[in-house]
Amino acid sequence: MGQASEYILTLHCPDQPGLVFAVSNWLMGHGCNIVASDQFGDPESKRFFMRMCFSGETPLDDLRSSFASVANECSTTWQLYRADYKPKVLIMVSQYEHCLADLLYRVYRARASAICPSISRWSLRITPPPAIW
Repeated sequence: MGQASEYILTLHCPDQPGLVFAVSNWLMGHGCNIVASDQFGDPESKRFFMRMCFSGETPLDDLRSSFASVANECSTTWQLYRADYKPKVLIMVSQYEHCLADLLYRVYRARASAICPSISRWSLRITPPPAIW
């Protein structure tokens, strides 16, 4: 047995019966274990949204290629990535410093899964953050 990795799958599609079953059945077929799952259907837009964290030994590329067929059946827009992936983000600030401070604190304390190499300020009233950030 190999080392299990954690992955995150996010998706949205037209709401219809069997979506949770289709995803969980696909995961079971790959020997994966669901760690956390959140989903909801929006009655106004009639769209279904899901974020699922799971672990398994199947390589990411294999999971992506096999999920494409499941996604096509349900007209799904989706992303699948490793749970330890941290995208680079640009924080754009208008005039509320406390919002910037909160976001930077979350990134600094690893409560936000992102890397923030750049900050753009809209207002000259915002002072640059301290060197710790």
